[in-house]
Amino acid sequence: WVRLNYDITLVFCLLIEIVEIYLQRFTTLINTKDPIQNTICFGVCFDIFSKVIAQQLDRIIEDVIKMKLLFYINVLGGGGAERVIVNLSNYFSSNPANKVILVASYPIENEYFVAPTVEKVYLSEERKEESFLKRNVYCIRELRRIINGEKPDVSVAFMAEPNFRLVLSTFGLKVRKIISVRNDPVREYGNFIYRIFARVLFRHADKVVFQTKEAKQFFSKEIQKKSVIIMNQVN
Repeated sequence: WVRLNYDITLVFCLLIEIVEIYLQRFTTLINTKDPIQNTICFGVCFDIFSKVIAQQLDRIIEDVIKMKLLFYINVLGGGGAERVIVNLSNYFSSNPANKVILVASYPIENEYFVAPTVEKVYLSEERKEESFLKRNVYCIRELRRIINGEKPDVSVAFMAEPNFRLVLSTFGLKVRKIISVRNDPVREYGNFIYRIFARVLFRHADKVVFQTKEAKQFFSKEIQKKSVIIMNQVN
């Protein structure tokens, strides 16, 4: 909204200058005391003035509404979280002003339908059968390359490993990060390593989404302060 107010101020300053110019021209023509010429001049000035206003307002609205969104999850099928992230991508891409990039770690069979208006990207053409460390280093590097190239306004991740990778891949980059806890955190973040990762990394996210109050309470007060509860969609 600060940016919007700044743009509106600039536009109105420009419009004031345009009005002054055309009023001067209009005054000059009025001095001819020709009513027909005065009417024509007024009509032309009004037409130009209204077009300028419309063009500038369209530019402001397009600039404010237009967003580049990046969603990231491991796969695009097989579960509820995958369905939700695909539905979100399809929904936001239905607005032609938005650009939506849907990133998955690797392709699988029977993926959910992704609209043609969504740019679908895979970090790898197949599942990496490597160690936990090598697999995650590769995914973090590739995800950072994509984010650094696309420069999305907001990036969103679902599930534990994608949440960790998103935060790690965006260190030093000016991009808003939203991570989402989709399952029972006692099971998903219950082991010692994941619990430490969540405690250290989640504090660097701009927002953390939980589905229930109980899931939120599993995490530290620092993480809870930057969280929001959004219930799971029904359909």
